[in-house]
Amino acid sequence: MVKLLQKICAELGGENPEQFSKNVISRNLYILIRSTKRVKTNIDLLRVSLKLSDSELLSHLEGSGAAILDLSSEYLKKNFKSLQQKLYSLGCQEADIQQLVINYPMVLYIGSSTLISKLDCLLNGGITMKQILEKPKVLDYSTQNITRRLVVLKRLGYDFQKNGINVLDSSQKRFFAKIEKLTVSQDE
Repeated sequence: MVKLLQKICAELGGENPEQFSKNVISRNLYILIRSTKRVKTNIDLLRVSLKLSDSELLSHLEGSGAAILDLSSEYLKKNFKSLQQKLYSLGCQEADIQQLVINYPMVLYIGSSTLISKLDCLLNGGITMKQILEKPKVLDYSTQNITRRLVVLKRLGYDFQKNGINVLDSSQKRFFAKIEKLTVSQDE
């Protein structure tokens, strides 16, 4: 695996193949138990799907992109295609999809039906696709958790367009602290 990563780094014009392989492995130890064919296929899939330059791909793999290299190639391909279809149906452009996967590659871990359910839940709750693209970690939470938070915030008259969606992307403790502040400010 180390030799493969070093070779990929060199092919992409990287200057320090040893450091590149260390960085990728430190971000995703699971690739050590995966076949080199799987990892190479996933890298090729990301290159084609995201249409990144060699230096952009190198940077992505060395950063947050390393997290998805151990996925099954079929699962990765299926989830990317499903994500594309859903976002296109919502009026997103190819650049939006690229931005989402680069900024939040873990979106490709989420099964297609779960992802569609989460997106629909957020959109039905008054969140815009632009806001989701800007704060994709909101997709980390379960649909049930998102729904509960949206109901509580709606009851308080929270305006996502005015106040943003940061409140949805917070720990339970911080979320309830924010709710308490909102409740107090409404009582005054």
